[in-house]
Amino acid sequence: MPFFRALDLDQRPVFATAIATGLRKGELCGCRKDDIDLKRRLIFVRRSYDRPIPKGNEERVVPIPEALVPFLEQAIDSAPGPLLFPDESGSMRTPFWQPEDILRRALKRGGVVTSYTHVCRRKGCGYSADRQDATIEPCPRCGFKLWPKGNVRKIRFHDLRHTYATLLLMFGAQPKSVQKLLGHADPRTTDQYVHLLPDFMSQEVNRLQLGIESLTPARREDAGIVGKVSQSLSEDGSDLGIPLVSTPETPKVRGRNQSVSRAIPASYDTGCMGFEPMASAVTGPRYNQLN
Repeated sequence: MPFFRALDLDQRPVFATAIATGLRKGELCGCRKDDIDLKRRLIFVRRSYDRPIPKGNEERVVPIPEALVPFLEQAIDSAPGPLLFPDESGSMRTPFWQPEDILRRALKRGGVVTSYTHVCRRKGCGYSADRQDATIEPCPRCGFKLWPKGNVRKIRFHDLRHTYATLLLMFGAQPKSVQKLLGHADPRTTDQYVHLLPDFMSQEVNRLQLGIESLTPARREDAGIVGKVSQSLSEDGSDLGIPLVSTPETPKVRGRNQSVSRAIPASYDTGCMGFEPMASAVTGPRYNQLN
């Protein structure tokens, strides 16, 4: 992906691990080489920075995806000392480490931007304009070429943890499993991490099978059928234009014999809106009459 190509080789393992395991920044900084079990494909999350227990006061085990293995092997082989992701001197990184700077620069170099600010290259001109593309054009004020600068969303390193949760759910993981993998005690916290993409949501709603495909207005052969079944409820004074079905018998209501129309809306069998199978929305005396 463009983002990873824009990273330096020694920067890729920590970002790959953040996206593929959902570990917090402190958990990555405190991770040691002996916390990695490549044979069983497991990471043991045992600390945050130098604290002997991670956030949530509970150790957890996170499976290692197959694609992450080469990055972890690189980190184990190249990092000096026992830490998996130390700083340049081999020491543990502090909470003041800001990988967001690396993240945003890589996104910009990879072209993962929200827009472009076109700035005039002529000194003193001062012209600039925000556009959605990076096409180089002349300045409308002085004729010099405009220089496009990519604008990156103010993403945090912690947002990679959100990416991990979202991708897991999009690929079919159970919400409870995602909660455990993230180390959340409250499932409501996990809900805040999920940002499903619009394209994915479109695919999800297309799973609905309503059985109405053959009833589209464009089908002329349906017009005659609709004309025949759309009739009023003449016996009870209604005029709804709803397809009718017949009831097998006339029931008693509150100890009295009362004539009930044998022609009732078919939607009563599936709810008044027709979308709630086996869940009738009819209540009150009318429900008693029908049941």
